[in-house]
Amino acid sequence: MKILKDRFYEWEVLTDENACPCRKLFLINEFEDWYHRELTTLKKDRGIISPKYQVIAFFDEFVGNINAKFVSDFQNLNPQGDDVYEMRITDVRIFGWFLIPGVFIAVSGVLKREAKGKSLKPYLKKVIKVREGLKLHQPDSVRSKVGIHELL
Repeated sequence: MKILKDRFYEWEVLTDENACPCRKLFLINEFEDWYHRELTTLKKDRGIISPKYQVIAFFDEFVGNINAKFVSDFQNLNPQGDDVYEMRITDVRIFGWFLIPGVFIAVSGVLKREAKGKSLKPYLKKVIKVREGLKLHQPDSVRSKVGIHELL
């Protein structure tokens, strides 16, 4: 985990100071920049709250809710091939991978409306490129082998 903490931003729960982290979420620097710069300016599409706050709520739930595996939003974590997962939030799509169960690395994000009807290949390739560049062990936990409950 030290290599992750040295090279990535580790998400800390923002909305509940009493939350007990039960999972880890890391953001690559480029994703963190997108989150702070671009996502802040984007308006909601279908959601009740802005895309940035949708992401905050989703990430906080992922990291701090021990029962997240039973929440429908997390049941929709979909493997897209090559062990790349897509987190589906109302207005936002986030791509990354599970290093090990309970540890997700977020690589790229896009508004749902910008990705709709387009190929996801650029996002998948970006995740694979980042993962290969880190020279970490390849993920061995994919939904088809262990199921989403074991990953969460």
